[in-house]
Amino acid sequence: MSIYDSLPSDIVHLAIRDQVPADGLFLSGFSVVIDESSLTGESENVMVNAQNDFLLSGTKVKYGSCKMLITTVGMRTQWG
Repeated sequence: MSIYDSLPSDIVHLAIRDQVPADGLFLSGFSVVIDESSLTGESENVMVNAQNDFLLSGTKVKYGSCKMLITTVGMRTQWG
């Protein structure tokens, strides 16, 4: 699925080395670690789970896999 075809309310499966296509919420998955350095400049990876459930557009999946619900696309994302 192209990031240009993504719409709010779409559900996307993410795996290792995938780029998060849009801002969204973690639905299910295991051992998900995200590299947010391209967005925040921080070298520390972020663990995503039910308590920390927001995924940011443009970041990369370092470990694990998950399903996410897209909430925001395009210029309205955090990266926008």
